[in-house]
Amino acid sequence: MVVWLVIAMFIGYLFVSLANSRRHTEQRIQDQARSYARLVEEHASATFNRTNVALLAVVDQLDPLDLSLVKPLSETRRAAIKKMLRSHLQRTEGIVAMPLANAHGVVIADAIEAPAGLNLSDRDHFQLLKKDPRARLSISHAILGRVSHKWGVMLGRRIDLPDGSFGGMISANLGLDENFTYFYSTLSLGKDGAVSLRDPDDRLLMRYPVVEKLLGKQIASSGPIKERLQAGDTEGLIVIASAIDNIERVFAFRRLKRYPVYAAVGLSLDEALISWRHDRNAAALGGLLVILAGIFITIALRRQDLAENKLKALGSVVESSQDAITTADLNGILTSWNGGAEYLYGYTAEEMLGKPVTLIVPPDQTEIYNRWLKACRDGESLTNLEAVRVTKEGRRIDVSMTVSPVRDAQGHVDAYSVIARDITERKRLEAQVQQFNIELEQQVWQRTAQLRTLSKKLTMAEEKERRNLSQDLHDDLGQILAMVKLKLTSLELLDNGDSRETLRTQVREMETLVDQANRSVRSLSLQLSPPVLHQFGLVPALEWLAEELQRAYGLKVNVSDDGQPKPLGQASSNTLFRAVRELLLNVHKHAKIGKADLDISVVNDRLLLSVSDRGIGFDAAKAAIPSAAGGFGLFSVRERIGYIGGEMHIDSSPDDGTVVVLSLPLERRKKWRSENDTAASG
Repeated sequence: MVVWLVIAMFIGYLFVSLANSRRHTEQRIQDQARSYARLVEEHASATFNRTNVALLAVVDQLDPLDLSLVKPLSETRRAAIKKMLRSHLQRTEGIVAMPLANAHGVVIADAIEAPAGLNLSDRDHFQLLKKDPRARLSISHAILGRVSHKWGVMLGRRIDLPDGSFGGMISANLGLDENFTYFYSTLSLGKDGAVSLRDPDDRLLMRYPVVEKLLGKQIASSGPIKERLQAGDTEGLIVIASAIDNIERVFAFRRLKRYPVYAAVGLSLDEALISWRHDRNAAALGGLLVILAGIFITIALRRQDLAENKLKALGSVVESSQDAITTADLNGILTSWNGGAEYLYGYTAEEMLGKPVTLIVPPDQTEIYNRWLKACRDGESLTNLEAVRVTKEGRRIDVSMTVSPVRDAQGHVDAYSVIARDITERKRLEAQVQQFNIELEQQVWQRTAQLRTLSKKLTMAEEKERRNLSQDLHDDLGQILAMVKLKLTSLELLDNGDSRETLRTQVREMETLVDQANRSVRSLSLQLSPPVLHQFGLVPALEWLAEELQRAYGLKVNVSDDGQPKPLGQASSNTLFRAVRELLLNVHKHAKIGKADLDISVVNDRLLLSVSDRGIGFDAAKAAIPSAAGGFGLFSVRERIGYIGGEMHIDSSPDDGTVVVLSLPLERRKKWRSENDTAASG
């Protein structure tokens, strides 16, 4: 069957989409790791360069006699050297101590107060500079400073005497917090991400999060990372489980350009796939729902032949029926008038169409008629009613009536139908009619009870699914399946006068609903909270949204960003993202144009988001009125933007396009950093 072919194609599309989505997620996390590795490498190089320049400046300002082991350093000269060291410490960001040691490792001066007799000869970086005349600069792993009492990476420069022998060392303690820890905490590494600086032997110089017992140690005696480092690779990418915590990460590493140090960034692949797994589960549920819809359609088609036979049997009854069947809108204006109504009331269809029903309602029945009309407006069906009507000749007749609401495609009541029968004509068959009415009432009661029970079960199932799925996904597919259910139910409630073509129309409408479900699942990424919003921020998320809208709906969105920082909390970012998405979907649905503009800028510490189009526009005065259909309409956008301290301005008029501007004060930088620190450490 065509229905199952469509479902099979849809399921295949889901599998392909999920495979592509996973591949894109893996590629994205690899690109992110490479970008962070480049950023960490550039930051470390800049830090080391800045410190090395300060050390070279100190060496240039020293006198060889300052390091003499024969002639003690005068207190005047020692004070001058301390002053010079403090000056360089204050001018060079990130240095917390700058000791000057002679050839025996004795500290003769420091930028901060050092205890007398302090000796650095046991430090590995001192021994390296002392033993190897070619080693002009050494970089240590993170150690605890003996003067500053702060953890830091030591950079030391060898100082030679005029005869070329080792005279001493000038070093700088680069505090971990001042130079590395805070900067690394601003990176969006996720819960299991890690950043490290390593030497070519894969020894840890620095790691974030810090593991003090591993600093200066080899992470592993062998392995692909160490092999790549020892092979001299300047950069690379490896997926491997860490020897420290056994967490599988995507590791990207880069060698610093002027120093024997590698910057490595590891991002958890499992953590990056969390959102993809949610999409996978949602897609599986969506596919299951579509299969269930296909089963319902198949059952309906199999019942079609039986229904057609029943219609043939009932057709002769309908054709010979003398019942008056009429339809009117909710204002009581007649829109249909059958032959039975002509026979019963004496008016022809030409005389009654477009006229009020009250022409056949006597004055003493007006209150009852209005009460029945109100019940229909509320969606209630009224059966076995008895009333008095007036014929064209002015004769009052007693009729038995059934009043039923008529719903449009959206399920809203927009009219009502009345089936009326002359009770007088059935007087002689009163006994038989009473029995028939009793049986009919029992059947109606049983059917109503069944429908209520089914409705209750469906409601409970709907509530359970709402907890498992996002609200947008459920509302969309839930409404579509509800319509399928209504269409299936309507097949069993078809009137005797419905034709074979009516059945085919109902089936085609159900096939259309299945197509709508297909399109709904395709736009899952728009209905769920996108991962790019949480990982990269609002602007990249809006650029991604523009691409998704063009792909899903053909709406081309031109995104313009002024490039300024836009510090926002997670709640504000989520609200703004959903608001812009709603506004762009409104352009697609109502503006009758396939193009829109999205401008993002910062003006006077306020974030401005402008969504504009050159479509048909609308009356802006009505934008403040809540939508009768509910949802995230313009009224709700205004309310939610106001809740986070923002404003919404609308400039639109018919045939003149629309401009909607969302304005929100940016958060203080201090608060923004605090939130980012919390997010990075979590």
